[in-house]
Amino acid sequence: MSILEQHDNMMETPLYKQSSNKWKAAFLLYDHGGDMQADELALSLYPEKEDSKALNNCKTYYNRLHQDGWVEKDKTTTPLTVRLNEVGFDHVEERYEQWKQRQETNIKVERRRREYDNLVEEFEDRLDELGIIDRQEQRILNGQDYFELDFQQILTHNYDLANKLLDETEGTLEAAELAIDQASSLENVPPLRLVNVTDTAHKEISELRASDINTLVRTDAIVNITGQVQPELVCATFECPRCQTPQQVNQNEQKLVKPRKCGECGWKGSFNRIDDTRRDLLEVKVKELFDEIDTPAETLLCEFRGGLANMKPLKKPGTRVRITGYLQSELLTENGSKTTKERTYLVGLDVERLDENHTNITVDEDDEERIRRIADDDPVEWLKDEAFGTIIGRNTIKEALLLQ
Repeated sequence: MSILEQHDNMMETPLYKQSSNKWKAAFLLYDHGGDMQADELALSLYPEKEDSKALNNCKTYYNRLHQDGWVEKDKTTTPLTVRLNEVGFDHVEERYEQWKQRQETNIKVERRRREYDNLVEEFEDRLDELGIIDRQEQRILNGQDYFELDFQQILTHNYDLANKLLDETEGTLEAAELAIDQASSLENVPPLRLVNVTDTAHKEISELRASDINTLVRTDAIVNITGQVQPELVCATFECPRCQTPQQVNQNEQKLVKPRKCGECGWKGSFNRIDDTRRDLLEVKVKELFDEIDTPAETLLCEFRGGLANMKPLKKPGTRVRITGYLQSELLTENGSKTTKERTYLVGLDVERLDENHTNITVDEDDEERIRRIADDDPVEWLKDEAFGTIIGRNTIKEALLLQ
């Protein structure tokens, strides 16, 4: 649909009002079907000026359009006729499409902002109504290093809010954190721990796909490799060397992000880093539980932050656990440049140890045959590969750990 079909008067559109005089002249020509006499164009462009002054000013802009190859000047008429050519039509319509896309983007951003504000308000109401904030505040003051949310409790009292947690986990949890920060007396809100998640969120590691990114996932696994708890920079505070204005910059990238410009005095040089906010980070690699002995198990990297990094089931390799979190991704780098490929990892929200109950295990003939085949080969080597497959060398140490 063209601009003419959408607007009765080009001069009433925000696009026209925000444009330079050169663009206004092009829009007016478009609005009049492509051509106008010079005096008519001048009066439309400068309705408040006298004819001669308007014509002189207008001449500057239609001459620029002519130099750019957008218009033709027909001097056989008096006064001359300015005619928008095909190139000019294309430029005007392209400009309009760009403006329309920006408007649509602004509308979407505003809609998301309103939805987010409503989400924060809804969390405040539900958490207050259920008395969750008061209970968790007291537990945190007594030493608990996380804020616990019960998914089933939220589901019972607000189905839509629970669905948001399932389908748009990261943004919904950010809204919950803001609601807690505004409604509680806590100086710093600890990380959220989400417990009692519905069975519909359960997936095997091998079933995770791109469509699961930013959704709530629960999976059963074995702790394969657990690292040390490391500090992670969350926010850095910089000071402008010219006006000493502090500026906080959230750190979400792999490299330190610095301010580009001082919002107070406009300084664009280097800034002094004066303060940091850190939290604990634990990276754990887990391996999929599997029933078939000779089936390769897929692995998944999990990150636990803040107080969640101290949960005991994560500390010992070989522990069977049930992990809840949301799937995230980040671009991989090659030779210092980011590629279009991504690696996925799970941002952990809860972990619980699974019972090691072997009394109900049944072994059929196929299982027995596979066990015999492994026994005939070299069971110790097979077990070493399963337990320490990602570690190269150190065979004696691996065997000692396995046999201890």
